[in-house]
Amino acid sequence: MAQMNYSPGVQTRSPRNNTPLKVCPYSCVYCQLGRTSRIQVKQEEFFEPDKLVRAVRDRVKELRNNGERIDYLTFVPAGEPTLDLNLGKEISTLGDLGIPAAVIINAPKAPSLKPCASLSSTIT
Repeated sequence: MAQMNYSPGVQTRSPRNNTPLKVCPYSCVYCQLGRTSRIQVKQEEFFEPDKLVRAVRDRVKELRNNGERIDYLTFVPAGEPTLDLNLGKEISTLGDLGIPAAVIINAPKAPSLKPCASLSSTIT
C-alpha cells in the first residue's frame, strides 16, 4: 500500500499526500514525478481518513513543539488530490487546528467533484 508522506524541505506549509504515487487523470510530459502509472478520473478512498487526520495532527503537534509556524496545511500529493473521495471530510476534520488548507490540483473536473462542494464552507 502507498504511504502518506510529507514533502521534504523547509517551508511554512505542512504538505500531505492524500493519493498514492502518480494516480492522476493526466500524464503530463512536464510532470516532475514522471509518467502517470495509473490514469484515473473516478474518485475513491485511498487512505483511511482517520489515519490521515491522525498523521497530520501528529506532525502539526511536532512542528508546533519545535516552535515552527505553519501557514497552510497543503494537500499536494504525488497525484491528483481531488480523486480522494474523503478530501472534504479530511479538511473539515482538521479545521479545528486553526490552519487554513490549500489544495494544489489539476482541476480536470473540479466543479463536479464531490469534495469541492463539501469544501465550499471551509475555503478561505
